[in-house]
Amino acid sequence: MTETGVSIDELDPIGTGIPAGCLVPMKIKHFVPACLISACMTLSMMTTAGQAEYDNCILAHLKGAKVDVATHLIKQACSQNYKTKGLGSASQRAYNDCLLQHLPGTENVQAVMEIKSACASKYK
Repeated sequence: MTETGVSIDELDPIGTGIPAGCLVPMKIKHFVPACLISACMTLSMMTTAGQAEYDNCILAHLKGAKVDVATHLIKQACSQNYKTKGLGSASQRAYNDCLLQHLPGTENVQAVMEIKSACASKYK
């Protein structure tokens, strides 16, 4: 029996051979899920806050999109800059801002690819 009143067989039902002292105490087993729930709630609130900024970005930049590739890059840039804000680097954000500034209104795929290349060269 351990300090928590649980037998070693109960703590190690598949016989891993891990000494009881190396097992996670019961109190910590309950603490970890609580931390995960808290982290998920925080991420959810960040995502909700970023949703309005993402929507504004889409409304501001997609109205002039004329090529599917540009549409995809604009949506990706808005998502990275606003939905996952704080997870990307400053250079990634600058690259996305470059795309958002120059892609709307582009009328052919070649021009989209040149803009993408120039923004990458400048900021990545």
